[in-house]
Amino acid sequence: PVIASLTGVDIAVVVTEPTVSGIHDLERVCSLASHFRVPVCILVNKADINPEQTARIRAYAEEHGLAMLGEIPYDPAVTKAQLAKKSIIEFRDGPVSKIIRIAWGKLRQAVK
Repeated sequence: PVIASLTGVDIAVVVTEPTVSGIHDLERVCSLASHFRVPVCILVNKADINPEQTARIRAYAEEHGLAMLGEIPYDPAVTKAQLAKKSIIEFRDGPVSKIIRIAWGKLRQAVK
């Protein structure tokens, strides 16, 4: 599925969480994207649950020249938004919504 999802794209956004398995998957997807010459941007979800692993993701991005779109903290409002069948941006204009808007702006710039 990852190979198929990379076919014909201009850029890949890899959303990961700061866990050992999340970082392992991040590295695998980035390696595959590199093989297909697809640029990668990284977005860390629940970045505050493990600051050490988040720092490791930041270091990986810097070492490999990958753009960091942002770090989204854990917020129970995201689950409430899902239960309300809304995106977090529609549901509430809180910190997570602001980070997602900034990440979207960075992604738009990267695509240009």
